[in-house]
Amino acid sequence: MSTESRPDTPAGPNWLARMLTAMGYLLAIPLFPMAIKIVQEYERGVIFRLGRLV
Repeated sequence: MSTESRPDTPAGPNWLARMLTAMGYLLAIPLFPMAIKIVQEYERGVIFRLGRLV
């Protein structure tokens, strides 16, 4: 059995995958507070609708 690495297998993660992952994290950080605000507005709408039904 040979201990040599096969030439067709990549040594590590693809540089494009690393770049896209980093861009995803950079976009997620500033967009996260906006997602929280949208959830709060949705909850307020649900409470308003349920208040009219009661």
